[in-house]
Amino acid sequence: MAEQTESRINFADFMVKLRRGETRLNDLPDEAVDRLCQMYKTTKEKLQARFDEGLKREKNSPTAGKKAPDFNLEKLDAKGKRTGELVRLSDNLDKPVGLIFGSYT
Repeated sequence: MAEQTESRINFADFMVKLRRGETRLNDLPDEAVDRLCQMYKTTKEKLQARFDEGLKREKNSPTAGKKAPDFNLEKLDAKGKRTGELVRLSDNLDKPVGLIFGSYT
């Protein structure tokens, strides 16, 4: 049981390092790479490209503790229909704001 827990912790560590760009698939044991390829149903090359692309996107993302960029969003009514009313993030300072990401099309 302890071996399985240790294996999971190491696998989670591999994933964090891959997402941060601290390691590459070539640096991991073949068993871990095979497992990842099976999980993502892809090849090693495509999977590495996926991690690389994610890393590029993350470079422009805000980080914890930084001020959120100001933006406008259209309000939806209780049934999820557009109202035409725009709400600006900065108009809601010191108020809780909930953002729900999803497709309403």
